[in-house]
Amino acid sequence: MLVLTSGSCYSLGIGISLAHPSALNAAILSPNATDIKATIDQASWIASIQGFSGLIGFFVFAPLIQILGRKPVNILFQICLIIGWILLFISKSVTMLLIAKFMQGLSIGGLIVIGLTISEFTHRNKRGVFLTIKKTVLSFGSLLCHCLALYYDWRRIAEVAIIPHVLAIIIITFCPESPSFYAVKGKYSDCMKSFVWYHGDSYESKREMNSLIAAQMERRCNKQKRKDKKFRWFKKLLRRDFLIPFLIATLATIAVDFSALCISTLVIKSFKRRTILFKFGTLSIALMYSVTLSEVCFTISMEIFPLEHRAIGSLTTGIAFTLFYAITMKIVPLMIIRMGVGGTYFVFSLCVTICLAILYYILPETKDKSLQEIEDEIKGIKRTDAEIELIISNGARNF
Repeated sequence: MLVLTSGSCYSLGIGISLAHPSALNAAILSPNATDIKATIDQASWIASIQGFSGLIGFFVFAPLIQILGRKPVNILFQICLIIGWILLFISKSVTMLLIAKFMQGLSIGGLIVIGLTISEFTHRNKRGVFLTIKKTVLSFGSLLCHCLALYYDWRRIAEVAIIPHVLAIIIITFCPESPSFYAVKGKYSDCMKSFVWYHGDSYESKREMNSLIAAQMERRCNKQKRKDKKFRWFKKLLRRDFLIPFLIATLATIAVDFSALCISTLVIKSFKRRTILFKFGTLSIALMYSVTLSEVCFTISMEIFPLEHRAIGSLTTGIAFTLFYAITMKIVPLMIIRMGVGGTYFVFSLCVTICLAILYYILPETKDKSLQEIEDEIKGIKRTDAEIELIISNGARNF
């Protein structure tokens, strides 16, 4: 629960950050503004700069989770957001606003990185629920920002938004590092302590822990036997156990982006605004408690990457998500003009159908499976309990 709470605090702050430009731009574009004034072009940059700095954040923070660990990187995300909110509160110019939003954008990469760490920290039976709650809190953060904007100005909202990140840092400080990080670094004693802290010492938990340690011992032994160390990082991108998870995550991303956009396009074109507001608003509340394409695809993307590829996997998935989202938003107006709503809907539906058809053949079931079991299935590895014990005993002598 501590891990879920800290992740939810981060998601709440990101949700407020993503919705904050609506309150900010309304104030700085107002002809009666007495504070900072901005042009429409400047306001558009303030709203969009988080997306551009988010790409930089993916490149910076994704490798760090494999170098520094999950815990320090999670704290860095919170610090970046706190600095951004402080800069917003003290801003006296458009330049300061841009710098503040740029700082906040660096932490957008945490949506995927923290999702990956939550999947490592939590029990297999609770992983899907926790990841869904985290994403739901993101939407609640946006709603909260819009509600606060009715009563407070954008500076006061910045003050309030600091609170969840401070709470997240306090919670993270008292949590141990991820057992997966300790395992990949060869710190097996620390891995055992951390694993028991998060998962308990039941027979099932110990079996999962032994499977994790055995897999990393085997990987380190194979790594030492390889003589050719040149271009190892690039060769990793061509391995089957990376390409299949990356393809799954990318297809899931395309399915989410295209399906959401084509459905919203059809709805807005076909129904009256009042009908959309009340009927689909009510429907969206009902759907919060049901399975949706977005939640399932997001959860699968957090589970599918093997431990050794988790850093580069979060980087490539984040880039794919950002690029496909940007491309989709860019081409939709042109497609509607050239092809009409029906043609646009057909193209996007075809894309989603193709993605789901490919996923049907390559996507393994992940429900109630440990991350190590999912990794072994991707790699085509089957280990018995006796083999796991043998690997651990041999690894203990070698390391």
